[in-house]
Amino acid sequence: MTLRCFILAALALPLAACAATGGAQPEGRAAHAGQASEAQRLEKFALSQCLMRAFPDTPTADDARRASGAYVELGSAGEDVYGDIVVVVEAHRAKPYPSKSGGSLHVMQCLDLLDDPRLAELVAPYR
Repeated sequence: MTLRCFILAALALPLAACAATGGAQPEGRAAHAGQASEAQRLEKFALSQCLMRAFPDTPTADDARRASGAYVELGSAGEDVYGDIVVVVEAHRAKPYPSKSGGSLHVMQCLDLLDDPRLAELVAPYR
């Protein structure tokens, strides 16, 4: 699978959800979710993508996938930015993140993604 196909596959669900709703905000969503800046939405999209990948085949992944789609729906950035963010998330997740005890540090790894200079570079134009 080419990188482009991978990115398009990763974005298919969030973008399809956006198209299906016509970009309308579903009822019940917290009012403040739509009030975040575009930069904040992109960072939250990145975090949700990371959590989705960190906990595959779990309710956490399902919830993170829905959150990811919601940030796409609410956002105004071009689809290429979301694809570039997915690439950064994948690269960040590929780095070893061992704990002293041997347990997982998936949440820590995803939170540390917010400090990734490549993510900051992608988000900077939206600040």
